[in-house]
Amino acid sequence: MSLNFHLPRNSTPHRVAAIALYRALLSQCRVIPTAVQQRNELQNIVRNRFRQASHEQSKRRLILLFEAGYEAIDHLDAAVAGEEESRSYILDLLAKAPNKVKQSPPPAKPKAQPVQRLERPAGSPSLLDRPLPLEQLSGRRHVPVLFNAHGIPILRLKKPQPESLSGYINHRIQKKQKRHDTRHRLETELEFARAEDTWDHLIASHIPLGRSSRTSSEGGGKEDTWSYAPAMARREINDKLQDERNRNQAMGVKMQAVVDREQALFDVEKAARQNRGPKLQKTEVKDLSDLDKGPSI
Repeated sequence: MSLNFHLPRNSTPHRVAAIALYRALLSQCRVIPTAVQQRNELQNIVRNRFRQASHEQSKRRLILLFEAGYEAIDHLDAAVAGEEESRSYILDLLAKAPNKVKQSPPPAKPKAQPVQRLERPAGSPSLLDRPLPLEQLSGRRHVPVLFNAHGIPILRLKKPQPESLSGYINHRIQKKQKRHDTRHRLETELEFARAEDTWDHLIASHIPLGRSSRTSSEGGGKEDTWSYAPAMARREINDKLQDERNRNQAMGVKMQAVVDREQALFDVEKAARQNRGPKLQKTEVKDLSDLDKGPSI
């Protein structure tokens, strides 16, 4: 069962709030009463900071980032309105900022063009629709070979293996390995998150704020616990890996059925060829009347 777990950057409310804050900061940086170079540096800082935080997933860090952005808006609004204290505060932070964040961000990489899937011509048989009739084959029938490529069932019709098939196998293996790497990383993060939840629970018992204790049970904890997000992400990865195993198993059964049908028809055609007898070779006598003729002188 798949879970509706989405990254913050894929959430519409999060994107709307982030884009609105981004535009507001850039707008105020353009009109703050200061030198043109300083205004450009402030805009570059905003662009670079938002780019760095575009893949942030931690709820607590996102709250801190938004609070910092709204605080910056307040100071910029006051500086634009003529408040010298806020203007001096912004210029002081600008002077302390690293030169790297003051530079223009590198241009975004062009998006790779999606690979167009080659559609199978209408009326052409699928690989799973085999075997084909003998008259549609260019020669004798060859039984395909079913082999296991790191858990991926592959049906090879002939040798050498086509380059497209090798690329398909490598793509599937790399995709599967990335999911396993992500799962191992999430397991490590989950252990640290559980330790943080335990620490929060111990601290909360000594703070008289009426805060309810947090649970850190995997998958069933509250959303404000450290372990909730990595637990949900790991479960989603496990679901995807299990779905892939199920699909591979079902496809393997279908491919094995193709091999069985091809083998049965191959045996029938081989028996038919043997019943017809061997063909006459070019060196054999083709006309029995030639046996009555004597040797030529």
